[in-house]
Amino acid sequence: MMNLQINTKQTSAVARMLGRLLTLVMLAITWTNAWADTYVVAGQPGSFFNGVEWGASAQVNQMTENTSIKTCALVIPNLNNSSNVSIQYKFVKNGSEWYGNNGSNISATISSSTKIAVFYFNTNDKTHSLTQLSSLRVAGVSSVFGSDWNTGDTNNNMSFESGTTFSLTKQNVTLAPNTNYSFKVVYNGGWTEAYQSNNKEFTVSENGIYDVKVTFDI
Repeated sequence: MMNLQINTKQTSAVARMLGRLLTLVMLAITWTNAWADTYVVAGQPGSFFNGVEWGASAQVNQMTENTSIKTCALVIPNLNNSSNVSIQYKFVKNGSEWYGNNGSNISATISSSTKIAVFYFNTNDKTHSLTQLSSLRVAGVSSVFGSDWNTGDTNNNMSFESGTTFSLTKQNVTLAPNTNYSFKVVYNGGWTEAYQSNNKEFTVSENGIYDVKVTFDI
């Protein structure tokens, strides 16, 4: 369910004029908002659900769907709770069809350590899940990421962009040709859950100073 990209853009004057950009795509599963039905996560407290309590049509809580796997997702990033938060919620199709646990609200506790909450809903069989992450970061070779396979390096935390997409950009990185640069995206500061299963690798065709952007669809 993950989409992982690595972009390397050379920052020399010649490269800027040529506008060269190398893109490698792995695990090509694409999330999109372009589908016939809309799905929203509606719940309480409103302070958790982007300021909207039980908003059946709240665009701010609209889910992003992957039609190939019949699953949609909502990311609530940048959480900073000083204590655990109890939530109740349901999934709503087209503003009127409500799905929970056998008709009842779904209850969960958001840990104070959670920084990213991801709600998943399968539009085919109506199953659902909630993932809580204390961190989402990149660990890899020190020549690119500043520390060597360090899952605790907060300088490599990924930032939320939109939808289900997070990214990390390392600027002014010196890279050489015929060299494999490798990394993984790691959940919760450890190796228990990391993507992809084999290290992701990239190369460049010539010596230079590059901006390296890792993009990850959660």
